[in-house]
Amino acid sequence: AGVHHPDLNAKNIVLQPDPAGVRAHLVDLDGCAFRPEGTRTPGHAMRRRLERSLRKLEARAGQPLPERAWSALRSGFGEGRAPP
Repeated sequence: AGVHHPDLNAKNIVLQPDPAGVRAHLVDLDGCAFRPEGTRTPGHAMRRRLERSLRKLEARAGQPLPERAWSALRSGFGEGRAPP
């Protein structure tokens, strides 16, 4: 959507059930930068920050996310396999 969120972590994403699936909303938008439509926003740092946050939640819950969830996350950022 062209948003660069400098503090993208699991706590800044709100999931809402929707008849078509699940809608995701970003919160805590102060400090965000909005890029013009069609502009590619480098998301490597955002993805790494979000992954660290999700790994912490996995550890706390004692429940790992399935590989398909990690693949979907990387795909959503336009990336292939993430480094460990």
